[in-house]
Amino acid sequence: MPVELRQIYPQRVLEFGDSESSLEVIGNSSGTPLIVQDSTDNASNQVAIFRGGNRGTAADGDNAYISYTLEDSGGNQAEFARMAWTANDVTSNTKDSKVVWSVQTGNTLTDVWEISSSTSGAVTTSFQTGEIVLPDNVSIQLGNSGADTDLSSDGTDIKWIVPATADVILGRTGAPSPDTLLHLWSATAGSVNAISGTLLAVESDGNAFINFLSPTASGLYFGDASANNSGYLTYTHSGDILTLSSSTTITLNATSINGTAIKDEDNMASDSATHLASQQSIKAYVDSNTFPSSPTDNNNVQYDSNSSLWVARTFLDFSKISIPADPSVEECRLYLKEKDTANNVLAVKLQKASNIVEVELTSPGAICDECGSDDGAKDPIYDFQKGVMRVSLWCGHVYEIDLPRYRRVM
Repeated sequence: MPVELRQIYPQRVLEFGDSESSLEVIGNSSGTPLIVQDSTDNASNQVAIFRGGNRGTAADGDNAYISYTLEDSGGNQAEFARMAWTANDVTSNTKDSKVVWSVQTGNTLTDVWEISSSTSGAVTTSFQTGEIVLPDNVSIQLGNSGADTDLSSDGTDIKWIVPATADVILGRTGAPSPDTLLHLWSATAGSVNAISGTLLAVESDGNAFINFLSPTASGLYFGDASANNSGYLTYTHSGDILTLSSSTTITLNATSINGTAIKDEDNMASDSATHLASQQSIKAYVDSNTFPSSPTDNNNVQYDSNSSLWVARTFLDFSKISIPADPSVEECRLYLKEKDTANNVLAVKLQKASNIVEVELTSPGAICDECGSDDGAKDPIYDFQKGVMRVSLWCGHVYEIDLPRYRRVM
């Protein structure tokens, strides 16, 4: 501004045609260089107006800006920040616009914050770069007076609070209303909703995994009012161990269970102490090693010491013993007794006349008159037609004893 014009303060408008600034205020003392005040007694005071170029033909995208400069290390005044306003639409009855704040980033003026409107009336706020930093005890609230959500930090904890009737969804474009308190949504799984009581739902049109990544152990813990670990499913990485635990009952409901931990092995040949057997293999093993495929009423279950198995037979098999211990009063013991090295007898121990006695159930004793054998006799044959009793001895000799007097009583 020419020196001779610097005293023209009473004029309302200063217009200049040269390249100098229309008005420059430089303070050379400690006082504030420029103070602008509207001192009228109004509830709302318009203090200043910044106008962009007076173009002959306005066009969408026209903008104006205010530069904020400081002196750099080279002693030059340089632009360090800028506030620009742009006409998105210059149509007189549908005007909309945006304001952009820019700062120097690595010696490049960079847009960082934009507030923009559109013809539809929508207003958006966007950040192009950098971080938004809020101090402690400051919250971000959505809805009237924060009625919809309140996100805050007290310096220790972060709280995201929604009202009792509201749910939250985190999803991709096209996300629907949430099913649960927190709904992670990638794409629709179909016409299905989360079951009642669900707090967290994870939805996708393909796979939907929750992946735990840790070097030691990870898992899910289930608690109630009395304990925080009443049941849990954990994986310990050091031994690749998966643990399923419950303080009471574990219930598995499935049409089938399979995998390397389940063996379907009919002969149980692997004899594993760590694998589970299928129902079919257990039945097949029992059927083939214990009972006939079609058991009958005449089968008896016995232990076979040769095969170390319980087997079904149509007879009772005894191993000879010398003599068993006495049974209790109301019991009896049937056994094969070794009478001597050449003779066994079937005997029973039971109570007779208030005493435990041994009773032999096999053939009567006999001493052969021909060879002197005392191995005993077979059951005698009473031949009433001939009037004799025939006795065959185990040594091979046979005797007949006369029955001189007998009578039929019935």
